[in-house]
Amino acid sequence: LIVDGIPLVINDGGTGGDDKPQTALVGMWQGVINGYYKEVWGLDGDNYMTVLEFFSDGNGRQLDYDRYSPRTDYAYTTFSWMQTQDAVTIAYASDSQLSSIRIADFALTDYEFTGRMAYGDKTFSFDLGRITSFDWAPYEEPSQAAPAGRGLAAKRKMASQVIRRGIFAGR
Repeated sequence: LIVDGIPLVINDGGTGGDDKPQTALVGMWQGVINGYYKEVWGLDGDNYMTVLEFFSDGNGRQLDYDRYSPRTDYAYTTFSWMQTQDAVTIAYASDSQLSSIRIADFALTDYEFTGRMAYGDKTFSFDLGRITSFDWAPYEEPSQAAPAGRGLAAKRKMASQVIRRGIFAGR
């Protein structure tokens, strides 16, 4: 836009580098994280998948599972996340014994989330597609119902869930 010969840039007031979750990532994603299941869980084969759900409040949950026995062989972990202009950081519940993930090399559309993630000193590629529904009920403990109260204290009580079953247990 040019006014009186002076170019103007329209700014929506955003800083561009804030740490608020971006709406494109909010939602559920399902797919494969190559090498992750072997390195992190010690599992061989290509029959493992991951579902991630990013909530707009900066919390989320992850399910790693065996696609042939998803109700008996799985790891369910909650996390907090932050997205900036150039990276997504996932910090797992402290009792999960999982390292934080930094995703700085990625492509994100309304339907696909792909790229490379740094997990400790390892790097894994991933390919996730957006899904619109997933039955989380079989993977959540009954205690995961929303606690009484409001605000962050109540959310934090719910935010530390780590459940491992079957081949994921004890790892």
